[in-house]
Amino acid sequence: MTRLAGKSGLAAVLAAAAPRTAAACAVCLGGQSELARQAFFGTTMLLTLLPLVLIGGLIWWLRRRAREVEEQARRAARREAVPLVSRASSSR
Repeated sequence: MTRLAGKSGLAAVLAAAAPRTAAACAVCLGGQSELARQAFFGTTMLLTLLPLVLIGGLIWWLRRRAREVEEQARRAARREAVPLVSRASSSR
């Protein structure tokens, strides 16, 4: 446990001693221009809405498929409900 605390403390000291190096990632320094800010916002919106669109599309497809299966079952039930006598007389 003391080794972990020692490593964490060393990392904190190094980050405090070199703050420019600690903030040298694309996200920390990339948002300085308007174009980069718009790109980050657009990407955030895309990644936020994508799961909602995928789930909505899946629900829409399942609902449509259930209606198709229900309609096929109704058609099959109508064909079975027609009496055999009327089928025989209509074929003559």
